[in-house]
Amino acid sequence: ATFGRLPDQLFERCLRLYREVLSSIRIVFQPVVTIGESAGQVGVHSYEALARHSLADQSAPFALLQLAHTWGNHFVVERDKIILGKALTSYTLAHANSAWNGDVPKPVSVNVSVRSLLDDTYVETLRQLIDELQLHPNAVTLEISEQDAIEPWAGEQWGEAPLTYFNRRLA
Repeated sequence: ATFGRLPDQLFERCLRLYREVLSSIRIVFQPVVTIGESAGQVGVHSYEALARHSLADQSAPFALLQLAHTWGNHFVVERDKIILGKALTSYTLAHANSAWNGDVPKPVSVNVSVRSLLDDTYVETLRQLIDELQLHPNAVTLEISEQDAIEPWAGEQWGEAPLTYFNRRLA
């Protein structure tokens, strides 16, 4: 952020190192519970995938995740693709090894940035993972990070109202 553009070789080296660090994170799953008026209406609705340094950690690796924003779109999209892959793969494996493996898996949600949802390589990675892991597309929810506004970044023009552009692009 301080020095502006870096030489391509240094940028690529930093991206490779960032990918390596991201590959070490672990995914934990937090249940999302439904409530109702009777015991039969209470249960696990879905799971939210959460990135952690280790399975014992209670908090997210915020500095590691925020680092991508300093380096720009390419890092943000790479971060989100790696987390998506780890989350969906871990979820599929956890379900296969559970006592409920005969049941249809509950939906899973994964945080994602606006930048990634607008990027064709992220969308293609999502399509490939759903196909490879034999997930139903309706079982995957992409949850836009609360730290990510739906608006152009500084110096970027979308040519129409942000929500209009974003919705049109998603469609």
